[in-house]
Amino acid sequence: MAAQDHGFDPLGSNRVFRFAMWERALTARTPLEELFYAVDEARSEVPPEFTRLRAAAGELAALPRVTAADTGPAALLGALGDDLNDAVLVNVGNGHTICAVALEGRLAGIYEDHTHRLDGRLLDALLQRFLAGELPSDEVREAGGHGAALGGPLPAGLPVLVTGPNRRLLAGSSLPVRFAAPFGDMMMTGPAGLVRAHRHRYGD
Repeated sequence: MAAQDHGFDPLGSNRVFRFAMWERALTARTPLEELFYAVDEARSEVPPEFTRLRAAAGELAALPRVTAADTGPAALLGALGDDLNDAVLVNVGNGHTICAVALEGRLAGIYEDHTHRLDGRLLDALLQRFLAGELPSDEVREAGGHGAALGGPLPAGLPVLVTGPNRRLLAGSSLPVRFAAPFGDMMMTGPAGLVRAHRHRYGD
């Protein structure tokens, strides 16, 4: 199961808190499949700060094996598919737009913003700057987004896979975008990511 969750920081900004978790995953070069959490009756891997996700996953804890995630990683992993490890992944959601770079299946860059402040031209320009390592995190945050962080220079020719209900914003992009639609349906991107992460964890 998946639920969008900023995370809750009683001492500061929830936006800063959420992006700090992304930055830790980037520093660790975390495999995308490991941005998911196991939940059962005995324990929950969901961090307590993710109150919405933890509560929703807890409703399913009686099931034998539950895989839970924020909707962002679910869509990103679903867009990557099963036969690709290196790509730029963009999920243009209703609330959040997330761009993640995957190299060898591991997180190598992350940019997250709020979709409502973006139009196609602005998003295209921000993605270009992000992928060039020229988008400061503070600039994104001060404009109302979450942040941007790139782990280093990127290899040329990475495919740019776009999904999400507002993917039309990148229809005229200067980037070589391809629109991801697992099983022929964009709405299956998140479920496809959950299935891939579940198989990674449990092997079936």
